Amino acid sequence: MTTILITGGTGGTGRPLAALLAEAGAQVRTASRHRPDSSSAEHALLDWDDPGTYAEALKGVDRLYLLPPTFAPDFHALLTPFLAAASAAGVQRIVLLGAAQAPPAQAAIRTKLQEAIARAVPEWAVLRPTWFMQNFINGHPYYAGLHERGEIVTATGSGRIGFIDVRDIAAVAAHLLTAETAGETDYLLTGPQTHDYDEVAEMITAASGRQIRHVKLTPQERYERAIAAGLPEAHARGGVSIDAIVSAGSDDVVSDVVPKLTGRPARTLRAFVDEHREVWRATK
Repeated sequence: MTTILITGGTGGTGRPLAALLAEAGAQVRTASRHRPDSSSAEHALLDWDDPGTYAEALKGVDRLYLLPPTFAPDFHALLTPFLAAASAAGVQRIVLLGAAQAPPAQAAIRTKLQEAIARAVPEWAVLRPTWFMQNFINGHPYYAGLHERGEIVTATGSGRIGFIDVRDIAAVAAHLLTAETAGETDYLLTGPQTHDYDEVAEMITAASGRQIRHVKLTPQERYERAIAAGLPEAHARGGVSIDAIVSAGSDDVVSDVVPKLTGRPARTLRAFVDEHREVWRATK
């Protein structure tokens, strides 16, 4: 039986992906730097900085979900030994989690990584999701702003985004990892509608009963606030670059990939907000 390795198996997309694949009867192995407290899947320790962990994680693996360590300055170089090990282990297909948009420097690294994957394995696909809906309910800075001050702070102006639920990303990944072929090599993933942050604030306000506002900053103000919060300069500039992309309208797009590959509509942001209204109601 084919074994599917899920890197980042305890994270936002990895956890629902492992559950979907297990429900479908696939042989699943998750991998991360730490063992989960509880997991129904086989788990392997995997540390990008320790090639000694690669062989056990990749043993018997035919297909691989790759969550790159984007926190690393050059994650392409960091992953090069792992891709060589995956190729030597007989991995036939890689599904890479990318992003719909990225700052220029990171976009160039992603391109190099995709080229390296194409050389390493016979089949591959990259998922390019837009912003996660879950950013509003977990440890993302957007959630921190909601939690602490009842505000979403951006330099996106009235730019619109097709926010996507990570469960829909997982469903697409599950399809591509179990289908006979990977099909296309590039999949843009969005929700069914686009929204600006004013609309997001209005939705959360209506659902939670707590007043939420969208604070619109200039790019310079956005940068200065990030630096004051202790973020590294590269991260601060990256955030400004991403907001500029949204402000310019580049994320105001909707794709049909989720319904096309999963056979059901993508989750709406309004339904997501209604589902999680207690998260913001409980916030003081």
